[in-house]
Amino acid sequence: MLMSKQDRKLIYKYLMTEGVLVAKKDYNAPTHAKIPVRNLFVIKACQSLTSRGYLNTKFNWQYYYYIVTPEGLDFLRNELHLPSTVMPLTASRPQKNTAPAGRTTRGKYTRARRVTESHHLYAQKGDTAQRSYGEDQDPI
Repeated sequence: MLMSKQDRKLIYKYLMTEGVLVAKKDYNAPTHAKIPVRNLFVIKACQSLTSRGYLNTKFNWQYYYYIVTPEGLDFLRNELHLPSTVMPLTASRPQKNTAPAGRTTRGKYTRARRVTESHHLYAQKGDTAQRSYGEDQDPI
């Protein structure tokens, strides 16, 4: 599809910075949600990159999901004249969680500990044993 070089470069820059792109299947939309380019141009440019093997496409619930492949990263770096050290946000590793091991940030105990404690309080189904009470609890 014929589109201006400026629009194509905006699409390529967005793909290079993010690594992924989401486009609604609305060919009549005046602009894309994140890029100041017609939505039709975004879909057709990504369709062209997909046919060349530079993007992977998923379509779900009337939305296109485009993911840049390693070959696509090389192509975008070449088109945008970027060094090989520039990587999209999806290629960088996420930061590790700073919470201490064995604890959650929401409560005193981890889920596994709460589950095992609750199993000690109640008897299993089919057993004739009655409910066991702690030292501080009285039977009702």
